[in-house]
Amino acid sequence: MAPVVEPLRVAPVVAPVVEPLRVAPVVAPVVEPLRVAPVVAPVVEPLRVAPVVAPMVVVIWFDLIFLRIVEYFCNSKNMLCKIVTDLEIYRLALKASIDISNDVKKISHFWTNEDASQILRSSSSVPSNIAEGFCQRFYPKQMVHYLFIALGSSDETQNHLSALHAKNYISDIQFHTFFRQYKNISIKILNFINHLKQKHQIVL
Repeated sequence: MAPVVEPLRVAPVVAPVVEPLRVAPVVAPVVEPLRVAPVVAPVVEPLRVAPVVAPMVVVIWFDLIFLRIVEYFCNSKNMLCKIVTDLEIYRLALKASIDISNDVKKISHFWTNEDASQILRSSSSVPSNIAEGFCQRFYPKQMVHYLFIALGSSDETQNHLSALHAKNYISDIQFHTFFRQYKNISIKILNFINHLKQKHQIVL
């Protein structure tokens, strides 16, 4: 009797359980929107133009006419000149001031400091104030003001000369020479002042 052969028992093939691949979800980064500062146009104020006023035009016209008149007199004989050295009174005052200064240097060792300083100050003040007044020649009233100061300094110098002569600090010749010079300067300054006052109708 043939042996009973049991059929081959093959274990069933069980497919392994494969877990699905877990892929982390791709989360897009949160990108904040670009913040752009708003462009604000600058506030431009409208150009303010002063209205043209008729009286202003009249004033400007009058000033221009006045300057032309002054320039005319500046170029006229016996009136204001282009430079201060053209003025006769300035040249006379400057020369007299230099002459006194030179004499003071020679003989001032006999004088007191006060006597020397007073006459030097007053004599140099005459051409200085004439020059300062010349700078105001387009304003005749201002020029007359400085000419009056120069006139006062000229008269003051005459007084110092008289005092020095009385003290025998200067000779008779020196006294009469300088005194005549400053007397002449004072007369010319006063005539010039009166001329300007009359021409420009200056009321002081």
